Amino acid sequence: MNHELCIMNLNKLSLPANPKTAVLFGSPNNNGHTKKYLDEFLALLPPGGETEIIDAYGLRPAPCFGCGYCTENGKCKNNDLDGVFEKLSAADLAVIASPVYFYGFPAPLKAVVDRLQPLYINKFIRKGPFCENKNAGALIATSGRDDAETFEMLKRQSKIVFSLLSKELRIAFYFPETDKI
Repeated sequence: MNHELCIMNLNKLSLPANPKTAVLFGSPNNNGHTKKYLDEFLALLPPGGETEIIDAYGLRPAPCFGCGYCTENGKCKNNDLDGVFEKLSAADLAVIASPVYFYGFPAPLKAVVDRLQPLYINKFIRKGPFCENKNAGALIATSGRDDAETFEMLKRQSKIVFSLLSKELRIAFYFPETDKI
């Protein structure tokens, strides 16, 4: 990781002293490239904050079944991810750290993203109360290939995810060709 570039970009986060950081970690490999770059990024954050890493693989999230329950009730009939969404929303900084799998997020992380549907319904369909506190969001993506188009797709999807969590994607890092390292 280019630490100088990273430090310059950290200013875009506008973090408070002792920031609360929540990471949605989408890699099955806790010793892989994604974790390495995530750890380097977290080490550059202001000291004294607390960080929680939420392992998408450890969550074993059920996928969205498209049942329509959230449209009628404003929440998912499965409440297994409610606490995850609360932690990500409450954080000063939310981070998505993920490898690229076949031009997208790995399945467990994608299931978590799909389960944001109740937040989408509440904001755009039901026009219900929605927190517009725009704290910071960051994306860290690794890929075996060098494919800038895929990274742009992940950035677009992350912008939507962060907006539903009352965040704004402020910085994004892409680490390509990790298969060659």
